[in-house]
Formats: sequence, structure tokens, C-alpha cells
Amino acid sequence: MSRKQQKEVWSCFRMNGLVLTGKDTLNSVMDYLQKSEDFDASLKDLVVRIKNHPNFSQSKITSELVQEIIDETEQGDGESTEAIVIIDHKEAPISRFDKDRKVFFRENGASRSISAKNVTFNRLQAFRERYEIIHQRVMRNEIFEKKKFVQDSTYQEISSITSLRRNPGQSSCVLGLLTQPKEGKFHLEDLTGNVEIDLSNADTSVGLFTENCVVVAQGTMKGDIFVVQVLAMPPAEDRKDTCKIFPTLSVPTNRKPYTPEELDNLRSEEAQQSGTRIIVLSDVWLDRAKVMNGLKMMLFRYDSACKEADEDSDLFLIFVFMGNFTSQPAPKNYSLHRELFDQFGTMIQSFKNLENKSSFIFIPGPNDVLGANGMILPRNSLPDVITEPFKKKVPSSTFTSDPCRIKFYSQELLFHRDDICSKLRQYSRRPSNTEKSVYEHAAKTILCQGHLCPLPLHVAPIDWNYDHALRMYPLPNVLILGDKASTYTITFKSTQVANPGCFASDFTFYSYDPSSKELEPCALEIEEIQSSLRSEDANAIRKKKKRKEVRPTKKDAKEPNLQEGAGESLARTPKNRTSTNKKTPPTKPFDRSANQKGINSFFQAQATEASTSTDRRKLRLQRHSDSEDEGSDRDSDPSPGDGEEEQNRDVRRVRDQLESEDDDDDEEQEGVEEEEAQQVQIASKVSGKRRRLEDSDEETAEVDEVLI
Repeated sequence: MSRKQQKEVWSCFRMNGLVLTGKDTLNSVMDYLQKSEDFDASLKDLVVRIKNHPNFSQSKITSELVQEIIDETEQGDGESTEAIVIIDHKEAPISRFDKDRKVFFRENGASRSISAKNVTFNRLQAFRERYEIIHQRVMRNEIFEKKKFVQDSTYQEISSITSLRRNPGQSSCVLGLLTQPKEGKFHLEDLTGNVEIDLSNADTSVGLFTENCVVVAQGTMKGDIFVVQVLAMPPAEDRKDTCKIFPTLSVPTNRKPYTPEELDNLRSEEAQQSGTRIIVLSDVWLDRAKVMNGLKMMLFRYDSACKEADEDSDLFLIFVFMGNFTSQPAPKNYSLHRELFDQFGTMIQSFKNLENKSSFIFIPGPNDVLGANGMILPRNSLPDVITEPFKKKVPSSTFTSDPCRIKFYSQELLFHRDDICSKLRQYSRRPSNTEKSVYEHAAKTILCQGHLCPLPLHVAPIDWNYDHALRMYPLPNVLILGDKASTYTITFKSTQVANPGCFASDFTFYSYDPSSKELEPCALEIEEIQSSLRSEDANAIRKKKKRKEVRPTKKDAKEPNLQEGAGESLARTPKNRTSTNKKTPPTKPFDRSANQKGINSFFQAQATEASTSTDRRKLRLQRHSDSEDEGSDRDSDPSPGDGEEEQNRDVRRVRDQLESEDDDDDEEQEGVEEEEAQQVQIASKVSGKRRRLEDSDEETAEVDEVLI
């Protein structure tokens, strides 16, 4: 540590109105600067960080403050400049303006404490911060910026509301918040007070003027009422100008600002991403068959593009799906959403070429959140109970909040799903005199206000702990407003504002090329989708017909030995009813008399068959006895001339015949015994079925009694 470098440190701090207290503070600064490659640049950067730090309150710099800033700087140096970052509303940094030092300092939104008790304080603090950001922006505008050494005829001084009463009858210009404390009576409020205004003869510029929006009003004071002659929106500021004045705001994340070298590297890499496309869809109703067919057709085309691309190609697709994801509001549970996303994940999983060359981002809509929470902004992401099966099938998916920011290299893209255009037009308190489309009025109103929700609180309630996530300062490079209105694209102050339209009705969406910064409107052919839907319906009808033709043969094969009445009754037993989860068509009530009749007929047929077999056996025995009698008659009365050999031959023949008949009788006896065993077995089965039928009849009677 040289004495010359110590003098440079002391001199630099004194030139900026700072004083280092004690040798410990100086040693901490010198140790940090010795590690850096560029001593002078690191010293200037440290001084700027000290002056912009939220804990800096006086000119005396302590060693604790220096050490805290050095630790934050070293931690920031270890951060990687990630190319694509998705920023949830809870991770958005808080930017607060210090009007005494005229600098912005940032607070980590994820690590701050959330207070749900001081709701009134949080609301007042949010409106105060919103007003201060717009006020410092307006005061730097060329129209309202005061020239100290040059007289400008176009200069307009912004007066405070308390000073209006001191200059009655004099034309004045004020910047205030438009409110309506009483029905039909409008007021302007700033940090000094409020005044009642008269808007009956006011001439308006571009914009839709609603409650809780900040306006610039020019008029005269008459009594206690400020008569407004001109009502205008506060002038917006280009993103480049804001980042040039406040480099701290150039990054939408909590990391430290980019150095000029880092920013140049990011822009050069960004220009090389010619194969990246961001596809944005709104109102993707997964419970409609035609929407699913449209998604399938769109994914098929992009899958074919990925298949045709080379392996070394830089093609990468980012799909951004904005709600609502159902045509009706969310039910009391998320079972429907879970099933629909599971089916959608199966569809995406079938396109193998999109697996390594795409990612999917989902932003909820107002109907995707239970109850009135869908109206409160910002909205939380969809819960894990819905997204868990989808994430398993599509690992490259992200479910984020509404609004959502995407940092793509040096660009900032902001996505918000709300019917903001219709709300602004409905609750506008003063129509605009300019002949422009309502979409242009709505877009310029949001950009001039620097806020996504300049609406009355009863129309769009806000969680005041996260009001900073709805602010836009600096303005984003691209603002996507998911609205039910038709598609439009408007460029204002180098910010592109676009609405992809309703995909569920028009099948329109947008494709953004970050390398060339161009938005391209896209649409699917509705006739092609309808024809594919009709073909799928025809295939489903054919399958149903085939199933109906096959069902009777299967039923007959299972129950071939039962009569028709008994078969129908057995098919309606509780066992068969509970064996499947599919809905069955309503059947006729159980008829016990018909069932008993079928069983009796079955027993009668079995008894008739048994008696027939017994008669057959008796007939065979009678024939055997008759043949024996005839043989004995022939032996007792032989004809003359027969010898002894002939008698022996006859005896052997009769004996063989008797032995063969005895064998037949044994086989017949065994057959009869087998038939009797089968009859007993069948009778036991039928009696068991009869008992089950009686039990089912009793259960049916009990159910009927309960229903009655």
C-alpha cells in the first residue's frame, strides 16, 4: 500500500463530499482496491456504490458500511451473466427514488419482510412511490425542465397544489393523482394536499383517464375549485434514456448493473440468436376439443421445423402460454385443471423433436385462480397439485406468476394477462378528443403511467406488498398484454406493445424474433382445424359402433347355459355393477317373478332329461332279458340232425353276448352316475345364484327405502 494511492483515495472521497472515519475504514478500502486490476476504475465504482446504497445517510463513511458494500460487490462479481432469466413477481427487485440525492437504490424483493397488518400504510407508501417516480421523470422532461441560464418560451412550471390558492385566476400546471372521494366530485392530490377540480370543459390528449392515474392538469383557480382546461398524461421516457441516467435500473434482476463491456458482449451474443423464437398465445382453453386440435397442429408444424433443422442449428423455441386455461372459471378444486394439463403434457410428449429445442412457460389468467383471488394483482403461479404430472412429462416447463418478466440477454420482455383494454375504456372518466383507436389509447395510458394497473381499486385490487412488480420503470423492450380484444401491435417510445388475441376463438398468436426485435402475427386455418375435428369425431363414432357389435357375442360366450330371463337378472347383480368405473345406461327395475320363472324352467328341463335317461336304461335291460328267453327256448327244443359241436358253439355265442351286454350295462351305469353328479353340481350353482339374487333384491329394497 503506497502513500500515493492513499492520497488518491482521500482525494476522491473528499471530491464527492465523503469522509472516511478512522484507519480501519481506509485499510478496508485499500485492501479491496489492491485486489482489483484497475485501481482508478474500482475506486470510482466504489464511491458510486456507497452513494447509491440504501444505508448511506451521512457524509461520514464507517468501516461497517464499506465492508458491507465490498461484500455485496464481491458477491455480485461471482454472478454469471445468464442469457435467459424468468423473473417471478416475488423475485422482482424494488426500486425506490431518493429525492434528496436524486438516485435510485434497490432492495431485494425476495428477501424483504412482508407485512399484512399495516395495509393502509402499505397502500399509501405504494401510491407515494408511484407518484415520486413519475414526478422525477416529468421534471427532467424538456417541457417542464427549468433552464437556469436560457429563457424558453415553451417552459411550463409544475406547481404544487398548495400554491394554487395563493395565485387565484392565474394559469397553472399541476401534477397530481386523479381521485373521486365523493360521487361525481373529482380531486387532484399530490404530496402537499388536494383540490377539487372541474373537468366539464377540459380538453384531453391521448389516453384513457381513470381514477388512481397520475395526470398533468392545466387550468385556473376559481374559488375552491380548480377549473381544468387541458388534461394530459405525464410524458413517457425512452428506456435508453432512463438506463443512461440510472444504470442501476438497467437490469431487471437483483444482480449488479452490467459494465459497458458486459453489455456489449450481451448485445453481440443476442444478435447471433437468429434461430430463437418466442411464441406467445393467450386464452388457451384446454377443455375445448377444437383448441386442443389447434395446439396439436401448431406443435406439429414446429416439430417438423425442428426435425428439418441441423443438429448444429441454433433453433430454439420458447412457448409462452397465457390463461385462461379453461372456458369456465376454476371449480372448487383443481381436479379438472390437473387432468387437462396431464392430457396436454401427453400431447407435447408425443413430439420428440421439441424435447431438446424448446421450453414452455405458463402464466395464469383471472379464471385460473380460486374465488376472488383471481382479481387481485399480481397473481401467483398455478399450484403444484396441478402442475406436478405435467412437469414429469415436460421437464423443460416453468409455471410463473402474472405478471412475468423474461430477461433475454440485454432485453426485458414483460407479459401480463388481463382484460385491461375493456376495463380502461369502461372506467375512463373523460373521453379523449383525438381520433385514434382504443388500443392505442390503452397502450399509451399504461406506458405513460409506468404501471400495469392504473384502475380504481374496486375494479382491480392490488396486493400492496408487491405493487412494485406492476411498475414499469424503465419501460420494457416488449410488452405483451393478453386481452380478449383483437390482435394489435403499437410502438411507442421504442417499446413494442402487442396483444396476441384469443387463441380459443381466432387461433391467433405472435412470434417474436429477439435478434431482429420483430413481432410477427400468426394464425391457424380454422377450416383445417374444423375438418380434422370432424374426422376425429367420425373415427370415434366408428369405434363406438364396433364396440356395440362386439358386446353381445362376449356376453353370450360368458353365459351359454342360462335362460334369457336368468341371464338378464344375473347381469344386474352388485358384483357386475361395481366391476367397472364407466357409466352404464339405466336398466329396468328388477323383476323377481320373471327371474323365478326362468329358474323353475331350468329345473324342469333338468328333471325331464334325467327321467328320459332312466327310461332308456330300463328299455335296454328288458331287451337283454328277452334275448335270454329266446336262447333258452332254442336250447330246449333243438331241431333234428344238430350235433354236439353246434350246441357248444351256441353256448359260447350266448355267453359272449351276455358278457358284452354286461360291459355295456357297466358303462351305461357309469354315464348315468356322471350325469347325476353334473346335475347335482349345476343345481348347487343355481341355488347359489338364487341366494345371491335374493341378497341383491334385499339390498335393492334397502337402497330404495333410503332413497325414499
